[in-house]
Amino acid sequence: MIEADFLDTLDETLRPAGASPEPGEVFETPRLEVLRYYPRRVQLGPIPVFDRGVGVVVVVRQPLEVAGDAKGLRQLLGRAAMAVNGRYPPWQSWVVGMVAVILSSEPITPQDDDLLTATMSLTLPPRRVLLTGLFRVNLGQEAIAYAVTSGQEGHFGEAEILADALSKQFRRFVPFLDV
Repeated sequence: MIEADFLDTLDETLRPAGASPEPGEVFETPRLEVLRYYPRRVQLGPIPVFDRGVGVVVVVRQPLEVAGDAKGLRQLLGRAAMAVNGRYPPWQSWVVGMVAVILSSEPITPQDDDLLTATMSLTLPPRRVLLTGLFRVNLGQEAIAYAVTSGQEGHFGEAEILADALSKQFRRFVPFLDV
């Protein structure tokens, strides 16, 4: 699958859920290429002014200098959280439920699911950004690894929607059998 087709798939999946695609941006220091944002306004409580949030799916390309290990993933998610925090500042929404979709050229391995699950417990630099889903996609391999939270009482359901849709199109890693 090529990148343009993948982004079209995300468009078709997230639009019915109320998210709209917004163009990405490139940051030079620290290096981060955001391909696209998919924000969706969320009402978190009964008071509209104080209980507003936004669910954001951020699609990033993994920079070559960032390794695919736990330390590199922490760096990459910190950069993505800062980009989302800048794009959707606190006066627009108090809480951001972020789903990170990382396009990687590194192959998906059996350890990726465990790595992503362990990474879900991270506290990201802007404390108002909650990591609700983490996807690592290799388009050439047509494989995916992901970890998803419960969605914060149903307010941020983008991760579950993506998991359902992408599981139909991409393979999860199946280890080779040694015979």
